[in-house]
Amino acid sequence: MYAFLGYTFGYQLSSLGINLKSNLNIMNKHKIRVLFVIALNRIKKNNQAPIYCRITYNKKRKKFSTGIFINPDDWNSKQQIAKPPNKYKNLNTQLSLISQKINEAFLMLQILPNG
Repeated sequence: MYAFLGYTFGYQLSSLGINLKSNLNIMNKHKIRVLFVIALNRIKKNNQAPIYCRITYNKKRKKFSTGIFINPDDWNSKQQIAKPPNKYKNLNTQLSLISQKINEAFLMLQILPNG
């Protein structure tokens, strides 16, 4: 299992049906998609909204909070980054790292031998 920012990605991936004992050929046909979405229904008084990470695999979704907040006006959902980049360099780096760790966990589950 991989842990990052308090999240265990192995659990998130296994709850999407990515099983350690899955057939390797079946897993190679499917891709994982990682998106960051703003919860506009949860905007706080300081005009900050939480950023959620949504993992999609085989038409199943799992969503979890990243613990990161941003002004919705500063979020570019198409590019999946906060704008302006110089103001939100750390935030964009954190999101990139989360995405990278999820993809790494997915790849590790793909190469594990069937057991």
